[in-house]
Amino acid sequence: MAAKCKHVFLLGLDGAGNFIQQANTPRMKSLIEESAVSYHAYISPAISAQGWGSILHGVGYDKHQVNNENINDKPYPEDSPYPSIFKVIRAAQPNTKLASLVNWTPINSGLIEQSLDVYFAQYSMEELYLKVAAYIKEHGKATTFTFVQMDDIDVSGHSYGWQSEHFYNTFEDIDRRVGVILDAMKEAGIWDESLIILASDHGGHGTDHGRDIPSDTNAFLVFHGPGIRTGEITEPMHLRDTSPIIAQALGLEAPTEWDGKVPANLFA
Repeated sequence: MAAKCKHVFLLGLDGAGNFIQQANTPRMKSLIEESAVSYHAYISPAISAQGWGSILHGVGYDKHQVNNENINDKPYPEDSPYPSIFKVIRAAQPNTKLASLVNWTPINSGLIEQSLDVYFAQYSMEELYLKVAAYIKEHGKATTFTFVQMDDIDVSGHSYGWQSEHFYNTFEDIDRRVGVILDAMKEAGIWDESLIILASDHGGHGTDHGRDIPSDTNAFLVFHGPGIRTGEITEPMHLRDTSPIIAQALGLEAPTEWDGKVPANLFA
């Protein structure tokens, strides 16, 4: 299988659901216009560990079994039949750089195998995007996969309510920060050879989430890069589809144990 890109950047917006449709986000919406996008990628339970676990492991919570209560108990099992996309890439590319830069530390310790020589980093919400941009400028050409998780929107939802004025103002802040990261890719000279994914792990309603209602269980996924057909993805999607898409973009075989699927005609 031929690779379609050299680098993948997965930018995760915790708690964003699919509310980007109503938000003032000119940088991200400009990217979306040149991307494939789904506004109805399903996740259940609509909770962070379960959602990021599905995104990174190609299966639902019923199989990866990491939740907000046990994510700190132990590292993700090295012998799990449901490896992360990090492990799949490392097996194929032993010497490439892999990175996970997050706000929520348990992702690095509880959702990614610790034996893979991944560059793990945790920063505050105010400094993460600057650290990510600096990392890309320094290491972008040598890095195959970089995962970024930003907490700001989820924190705003819990504090002020999903779809509140403050919630949508936070989208504007995140849009500016994502713009800095995108500009770093261009400055590093890797824009045209990179798959850029924007993703959320869940939505919310009121000041909480986790219920089986569309505001909680619908999330958005955006794919921009070489070989991607632009336009809205009309077939049903699940967050677990993300890792198989990354594998195919890099020319790698997805593990047969993964349940995620690549949408038909996503790639030209």
